[in-house]
Amino acid sequence: MLLVASALTLVRKRSETIGVRVAFAGSLVVIAAGTYWFVQRVFFPAGI
Repeated sequence: MLLVASALTLVRKRSETIGVRVAFAGSLVVIAAGTYWFVQRVFFPAGI
C-alpha cells in the first residue's frame, strides 16, 4: 500500500489530471473486484 501511495503521489506531482484519473481507475478496479467477490459469495456459495 505504501508503494502505491508513493507512486500516486509522484504521478500527481507531475500532473494533477493524470493523478486524478489514475486514482479513479484504481477505485473502479477495487469496486469491480469487490462486486465480483460479493456476487460469487452470495449467489454461488461453495458446498451447496
